[in-house]
Amino acid sequence: MNIDTLLGLLSQSFHFFKKSVTNIVPFIILYTIIYNILVALIYPNQNFQDMDALISFSESLTDKFHILLFIIFIQTIYYVSLLNYIFIKLKNNSTDKLNLEEESSSSIFDITKILQLSGAVIGLSVLILIPVILLVLFESPIFILFAFILFIILYYFLFLFVIYIMIDKGYSFINSIVNSCVLAINNIGHILLFSSFNILANIVLMFIAFIGSSFISAINSEIGLLFNQILINIGSYLLLIWFINFYLYLSKKN
Repeated sequence: MNIDTLLGLLSQSFHFFKKSVTNIVPFIILYTIIYNILVALIYPNQNFQDMDALISFSESLTDKFHILLFIIFIQTIYYVSLLNYIFIKLKNNSTDKLNLEEESSSSIFDITKILQLSGAVIGLSVLILIPVILLVLFESPIFILFAFILFIILYYFLFLFVIYIMIDKGYSFINSIVNSCVLAINNIGHILLFSSFNILANIVLMFIAFIGSSFISAINSEIGLLFNQILINIGSYLLLIWFINFYLYLSKKN
């Protein structure tokens, strides 16, 4: 893969983004509003200038732990729903059936499938975090460094395509892990190249969102912040399409 191929995938992703964004924006806005409401319940505006206030806030988190778990659940459902939506639409596009308004919503937002995939996402996170946490418990700088490196290797490399493979090919959780490892190992250079461009794209996205929301923030800071997050989430939708197209390219290539 060269830079031209990568930019070609981005162009293809932007074309799909333009066709689908009007349908997905209400879902993104709803998620962003719900997320902010839940976060406000855990992190209300407080003054942490003194240690007592910080300790009091830390203790209060114990009582709000269920809200934190619910936030994680909502984030997972949102992420999996977007993935499922994009995969279905891209497959329709590849067979010249991209009818964004006519697609049955039941096939896109299949509750049973989304819950199963959400469980896989959570299970994958636990699988990654257990060895990392065990290494951190040694409280040695070397073990902590090794834990950090292990997390990067597992989360951002070996297990990178697990959920994509489950959605795309319908493989089991274990088989998807094995196939993800094989796909990642066979495409180390491609993944590093894509990751570099993806980081740059995220920086550009945050800058555009900041500029786009700065005028609203000057009038109302809270609405400006919400608008900023909506813009970031919409931009992240485009980058997610790009990521999936990158996976599909590697999958077909191998």
